[in-house]
Order: sequence, then C-alpha cells, then structure tokens
Amino acid sequence: MARLPIDPRPLNADERAVLENILSAEFVGASQLRSQLDRTEVIAVRGFIE
Repeated sequence: MARLPIDPRPLNADERAVLENILSAEFVGASQLRSQLDRTEVIAVRGFIE
C-alpha cells in the first residue's frame, strides 16, 4: 500500500479514541506518549493507488 501525503491535520475523534485505547495500557513510555496526544497530527494516510 502506498502512503498518500496530506496536509498535516489534528487527529479526528475516531483516531484519537484508538490511540487513547492503545495508550491506556501501562508500558514504559506510555505516559509520555499520552502527554503528546494534543499535539499529534496525521501526516499521511494509507491507501491504494490505481
């Protein structure tokens, strides 16, 4: 699959919910990653190029 570049944008509600769910687990570095969610941006999407 190719990456389709896009203008950086904030996470939408569904994307943020997925990351919050993943980061609800306790592991080394999880709290640092959780603290970055408000600054996280989408810089590319996966898709098919025909």
